Amino acid sequence: ARVIVVNQSFVETVLGGRHAVGRRIRYLRAGNDGQRPPDAKLQPWLEIVGVVRDLGMTGPDRNGAGVYLPFNLRAVNSVMIAARVSGDMTAATNALRAIAANADRSLAISEVQPLDRVRAYEVKTMGYIARIFSVVSISALILALSGIYAVMSFAVSRRTREIGIRVALGSSRPRVVFTILRRPLIQTGMGVVVGAALTFLLVNAFGLTTALAFGTAGYIAAMICVCLLACIVPARRALKVDPIAALRTD
Repeated sequence: ARVIVVNQSFVETVLGGRHAVGRRIRYLRAGNDGQRPPDAKLQPWLEIVGVVRDLGMTGPDRNGAGVYLPFNLRAVNSVMIAARVSGDMTAATNALRAIAANADRSLAISEVQPLDRVRAYEVKTMGYIARIFSVVSISALILALSGIYAVMSFAVSRRTREIGIRVALGSSRPRVVFTILRRPLIQTGMGVVVGAALTFLLVNAFGLTTALAFGTAGYIAAMICVCLLACIVPARRALKVDPIAALRTD
């Protein structure tokens, strides 16, 4: 049956306080310009069969004219209801099952639980997913830092002959180390600037959080430390080599 239930504000605002039960109305959706749709006359008539008190339909502290349409139980798999109860949970559960059985013997209540446990399973699942993503992220971070270390270390180790020539010509060790570190640090700095800019641009639409800012700063610090370590270790090894032996290497 094409029936609806209206609230008290609907009776007072739309019907002017007149008796509502038995009246028929059309439920229309106005366009963006506030005008009636062109197919308004094609909409079916709905009969008002009940009036309920205002339940804050337009907000927690405001009431507005509204209607309740019949709920099609065949279109959904399950329905969740909330009830305010007091006392023992077992007694409340038995009372709810008894009320459902009195209304319809075929109506079954599958699970009754406190409100704070309704989302417990979803929260637990999200926790597992978050931990999996954390493990994957840490693994990717380790692989990225390992790649940076390998590339930088290989690049510096290839300059063993250059280091031997500089030492043989009388260049001081700090100056040699600074010369070796300059190019890798410039490359790393450019990568840090570009990567940080891209990160901030990607999260700008969602808002930059403090945790993300600290995480980005921590990753930048770790990458710079790995870069310095990858440069210093082979540079120190090359400085310990005899300059004549270094000049003989290809």
